[in-house]
Amino acid sequence: MDVTPFLKSHPGGKDALMKFAGTDLMPAFGYVGHSSKAIEMTSKYVIGVVDKDSEPLPKETST
Repeated sequence: MDVTPFLKSHPGGKDALMKFAGTDLMPAFGYVGHSSKAIEMTSKYVIGVVDKDSEPLPKETST
């Protein structure tokens, strides 16, 4: 999901979303217990599906 357009209006504040930046936030989304309306709203922010079997990219190191 790309929730960038929703950061300013998220009821829990942008920090609640930013701590999941670059990750799949759906497990946390479900844990919080969002309403069915909130779940419905997520469809417009979906940009892809995380392949849970894929290997993570190596972390970049600065030189």
